Amino acid sequence: MVSRLRNEKLCLQVANLLRREPQGLDFEVFTAPSAAGKEAGLGVFIRSLSCSAARQFSTRNGFPERNKGGSAMAVAAGHPIALYPGTVFPPPPSPLLFDEDPCTLVKFEPSGCNAYILNLEEGGFIDGEPAKRPDFPGRANPFAQGHLINHPNAAKSNVSPVSFLWHRVLAQQKSYKNTQAEDLYPIPNVRHSGFWFMDSRSREQVHLPDCDEATAISQGMRGVALVSNRPIFNHEELLMDYNLNTPLPWWAEGWYKPALGAQNKNTPWFW
Repeated sequence: MVSRLRNEKLCLQVANLLRREPQGLDFEVFTAPSAAGKEAGLGVFIRSLSCSAARQFSTRNGFPERNKGGSAMAVAAGHPIALYPGTVFPPPPSPLLFDEDPCTLVKFEPSGCNAYILNLEEGGFIDGEPAKRPDFPGRANPFAQGHLINHPNAAKSNVSPVSFLWHRVLAQQKSYKNTQAEDLYPIPNVRHSGFWFMDSRSREQVHLPDCDEATAISQGMRGVALVSNRPIFNHEELLMDYNLNTPLPWWAEGWYKPALGAQNKNTPWFW
């Protein structure tokens, strides 16, 4: 389950990831063939913008392989590194009581073949599948790569998903002087519209209407940042524990192994 981002400093750092020219950021992320195995495809890596080429090193199994020049830390622990793009499905309201008879809600559930569903602590989820489209909002943001981060098979993760409210993050943009709309990438999340849940008692479907970005944000749309849970080194691959439950979805069969040091949680991060 994704933790919540409450710290104002972290919200300010997430706001910086929306800027076309981030201020004071000395790292970038990029995609390359994953060190996690052929099945993983592309992975997301971090590159320091302040270290010399002499201090760079290769990676093996997603971990830094230090050379004689010493390791170069790209980012310290506790820093947002990437954003998880996609369509946000808010949680349905709690079932109402009618004459002490609870009304069951049948909510939208994603298909088990979708490997890009990220659960939120508050309920609901983000579907990263639409973010693969070239016309998806915020697709041009180089930090909106969270949906491409791989799972650390039999290894430890180095980033963790943390949720936040977009209106709190955008409020931090005032800390950057003379910020104009053209200085920012579009938010890499949109709110779902369409079937939301069904009241099994009345058999009435409830739909979320189309809305613009400002309305979705004002109504509490959430996003997710991938935050470093330890120092991460130059050219190291970003790895996130998927925390899958058994039985495994078909797309994880044959390769998924629990991450080292993984904590058992009632709700998985991914379906």
